[in-house]
Amino acid sequence: MDERLRFYAKTGLKVERINGNQVILERGSHFPNAYPFSYFQELLESVGFSMETHDLGFVGVMIEGTKK
Repeated sequence: MDERLRFYAKTGLKVERINGNQVILERGSHFPNAYPFSYFQELLESVGFSMETHDLGFVGVMIEGTKK
């Protein structure tokens, strides 16, 4: 949770409240238990992976990391 809060602070996203493992952002712009794509891209690239996303329709999005 601390890592998530540091990420939100770094990107300027304002946390309204924390409910268990859910981070609720200001003005309801949130997905509980979710990070924006940029978080995963930065994380994967920092450990030598490239990132590709696959749209799965109503199910969501799959993120694929490939070792460079």
